[in-house]
Amino acid sequence: MQQWDRRKIQHKWAYFYAQRRRPTGNFTEFVVRTYYIIQGACRSRGADRCPAAAVASHRIKRAVYQGIYDQPDHEAAAVIDDCKKHLVQMGYLRWEDGGKTICLGRPLDFLLPGEAETYEQKYGGLPQKEAQAQPAAGLPCPSCGSPMVLRQGRYGLFFGCSTFPRCRGTLSVAEGTYRMLQTEGLALYQAERPCWKCGEPLRVYSYFPLLDLRAQAPGLGERLEPLRAIRLSALPTLDRFLQGRYSTLGQRYSRKAGFSYLANLCPRCQALQGSQMTLGPVYEQLCRLAEQGKLAGQIQERIPVGEETLPLAEWTEVVEYAMEGADE
Repeated sequence: MQQWDRRKIQHKWAYFYAQRRRPTGNFTEFVVRTYYIIQGACRSRGADRCPAAAVASHRIKRAVYQGIYDQPDHEAAAVIDDCKKHLVQMGYLRWEDGGKTICLGRPLDFLLPGEAETYEQKYGGLPQKEAQAQPAAGLPCPSCGSPMVLRQGRYGLFFGCSTFPRCRGTLSVAEGTYRMLQTEGLALYQAERPCWKCGEPLRVYSYFPLLDLRAQAPGLGERLEPLRAIRLSALPTLDRFLQGRYSTLGQRYSRKAGFSYLANLCPRCQALQGSQMTLGPVYEQLCRLAEQGKLAGQIQERIPVGEETLPLAEWTEVVEYAMEGADE
């Protein structure tokens, strides 16, 4: 893929520069995140290049779309492919080995002051050994009782015994996280929000298991980031349990989603408080409180995790779906 001519590069640079200062869409943000995720993958290998397969668009789409869309749509990979195309044609990245290797070119130069440092900190990449062996607090090996660590295997992430190769005990991501949630129970979080339709102040509820896992084992958060999509309406048995306890939770049809799901309802106008429009901002708010050490004040109750509230088979299905295509 050849670079654009100088005039076209300058025209596109001016567009990106303007978008960083007064954005009218998300594409430029996707371009920036794509660049820094690729840079992080290269640096984690101690080089200025990495296998293209390691940053395949379908693998990095969740990180690129994080906080913008909770569930990237089926066009997400094509959008990220377009981001890579722009970055290559402007000289920020380049392909080698017939497209099998992607390499860093020049640094992004259209960002606001301080943005480069922020993105490098977020997507900078960890040393490979550290990234592949994160300790899981409160998760003993089922074979020998030693602590387990999160590892990257040929077929994806899994929990393995920290004493490997002496002990070869393993657990899937679903079973390991399920056992971790069982130790303290699943938190039901609450937050104050105005109704999007009538403005009535209301309290909304949701579970966010990733927040619980992060609190229990902070080092796992980044590797399990796809689990951020698991929230109210994702787990049918747990949803039924909560609907029986909270009168402001109800099943409603969403025109935007095109189907019915369990959601918070405004007690005044009964408007559905949607998963993306309402729970998305709530999740970001809770993440900020977690960073400040204030998350405990947002926990309404802790729900015991077992077959009556959250069957393992149901959790496994949702986790495997969420982790499908996650960046390796």
